Amino acid sequence: MAIRALVDETLRDERGRPCRMTGGEFPEENRASLSMRFDDGSWCSLEIEASRLDAATIDAVARGWARDPDYRAHFMTPGSHSFVGRDLLLPQDREHEEEERLMQAERLAARREALELVLARGEAATFEEYAALRSGSDEFSGRRLSRLRTDLGDLGEEVATLGAALSDKALASALRWCARGLPPLQAVRRAEVETEVERMAAEDRNSRWRR
Repeated sequence: MAIRALVDETLRDERGRPCRMTGGEFPEENRASLSMRFDDGSWCSLEIEASRLDAATIDAVARGWARDPDYRAHFMTPGSHSFVGRDLLLPQDREHEEEERLMQAERLAARREALELVLARGEAATFEEYAALRSGSDEFSGRRLSRLRTDLGDLGEEVATLGAALSDKALASALRWCARGLPPLQAVRRAEVETEVERMAAEDRNSRWRR
């Protein structure tokens, strides 16, 4: 069986322990392997589906294993042999995931801040402040009108009464905003602002089309 060596070196893990990394490719079997062994006898090993795995890729995985226990745990637990297919997650991909998590946390914080501002200002909240409210995709986003009214009970009935002039789509939006924390009157106002913003956007598109 032909084996092409890809990595054979000793690195140090996140705790400073020496760890021996060995990796090779088995071209005839369309796979590669990487093993990590410590002086105390603990080890972990990974088998990777690969028609041709380059040394730089396997080296990146080895160094990711050594320095990042969370990345290592993505594949296995110590003393195990695991297998992954072609979608091999590399350390830089995990860094991208962390950046995305931070960005999401920032977006959530901005949404909470906008909601708290409207709540604090009450009836004095401006058109722009209502328009700045964002929900993203949450537990209420996919709920239909009938379920929203049922879930909200008396609050739902109050929203429906205050928003009697709203379309079904706008009323569902008002109910969702009530579920997210806005009082009924403010929830209806948010739906009215959303409707007006959509109307102005449509007019702007039509005027540009006529030109």
